[in-house]
Amino acid sequence: MARSLVCLAAAAALTLTGGLAAGAAPAAAQTPVAGEAGPETELAPVGVCLGAEDGTAPAPVQLAAMRCLVNYARAQHGLKRLGGSRRLARSAAAKTAMMLTCDQFAHDACGRPWFQVLRAVGLRRSVGENIAYANYQSADGTLASPRFVMDKWLHSPSHRTNILRTRWRTHDVAVHLRAGFQGLGDVAVWTSHFSA
Repeated sequence: MARSLVCLAAAAALTLTGGLAAGAAPAAAQTPVAGEAGPETELAPVGVCLGAEDGTAPAPVQLAAMRCLVNYARAQHGLKRLGGSRRLARSAAAKTAMMLTCDQFAHDACGRPWFQVLRAVGLRRSVGENIAYANYQSADGTLASPRFVMDKWLHSPSHRTNILRTRWRTHDVAVHLRAGFQGLGDVAVWTSHFSA
C-alpha cells in the first residue's frame, strides 16, 4: 500500500530594499470569478509540459517541467510568461539545501529569515517563495511528480497567489530528489522563487 505525504508553505511577497526587508502590500486576490480559470484549468493537461508527470525523471527535466507548469497557469489568466533567472535558481538551490541541512521544513529554516538566500544572490526587489516536499513510499519508489506538487500549490490560496502575482517578471526553481528528510526517505524537496 502506498503512503503519500505532501507539505506546502508559501512566504508572503516582500520588497527588499537597502538590505532590509519591508513588508509589501499583498497583491490583489486573484480569485477566479464565474467563467475564469481556477486551479482545475490552471494545471497544464498531461503531456503539455514534458516530464511533468514523471517523479523519477532527472532533476533538470523536472525543473524544466515545473517552469512550464508555472507559466501555463499564468497564461490561463493572460499573465506574462516568467523568464528564468540564474540568481533565482541559485537562491532556490541554496534554500533547498538549507532545509535539508537542518532537516527543517520552514521558510525561516535553520533560524534564518526566508529572504536571506535571495539577498545573498543580490536581489533587492520584490520577491516571493513557495516550498514543498512530497514523497511516495510505494513498491517501485516513485516520487511525487512536478505536476503533483503544482496541483497542490494551485489548490492552496497563498501558493496560488504567489504563482499568479502580476508583478513577477522572473521565476526559477530547485528540487532535491530522493532526499532523506523529516524522518522519511525518497522525498522530493522543492523551492520556487519569484522576483519582480
